[in-house]
Amino acid sequence: MIAVSQDANPAVGANFAGGAIPTAGVISDIALNPEDWKQAVAVDGQHIWFTVNGGQNPTTDWKDIAGNLGTMTSEFDAVEVVNDGGRIVVVVGTKNGVYRMVVSDPAALFAAPDTAKWSRFGLGFPNVKITGLTFDKSDSLLVAGTQGRGAWSMSDARKWLFSADVLHIDTPNTNDEIVLRLTPIGVTVPRTLEVLVAGVSRLTAPITAVRAIQIYSAGGNDHFIVRS
Repeated sequence: MIAVSQDANPAVGANFAGGAIPTAGVISDIALNPEDWKQAVAVDGQHIWFTVNGGQNPTTDWKDIAGNLGTMTSEFDAVEVVNDGGRIVVVVGTKNGVYRMVVSDPAALFAAPDTAKWSRFGLGFPNVKITGLTFDKSDSLLVAGTQGRGAWSMSDARKWLFSADVLHIDTPNTNDEIVLRLTPIGVTVPRTLEVLVAGVSRLTAPITAVRAIQIYSAGGNDHFIVRS
């Protein structure tokens, strides 16, 4: 069950409202939007429950936003919410890694929870059960605790959480050399991907933030090189 109190003065004793969400299992983790506490996400292993109004009524105030995530993984045990100017990213830890969903309009998602679309966050991250997620706002650091593989962190995480996980590379109408270069193992964790076009560095990003790469050439005889 989930209990909610809106008492302004905790010294006089909190009055809680709420109860068991129909069809929900045991809640293992809950996270609030740091800029709007009434927006919250809770996980119970099989569901991802979302509220936009404080969630005092367990029957009507929580919607399951698991969407397509159940087709990719299961065991939703950890959750975190990151805010950026009214948008949020919901980050969920599962049996085989971290997944995310960017929510531009929380109210619209609550009204149509079946539209929820999740994607894997962090290629190169170990295939391991995630037991905890924490985002440090001051350092923009996302930390994931795992079962048996230690803790993993991503710096500048807010930027990568809200960025598209498809890396787009555009080249001009000339003969260009496109190089994807990974930092050596052990230099940075996670390893950093650098994109160079015609010898000029265009972008660096943690490899864990990239799901796919799309290259568009405006013309010319381009050469594509991968250095790992």
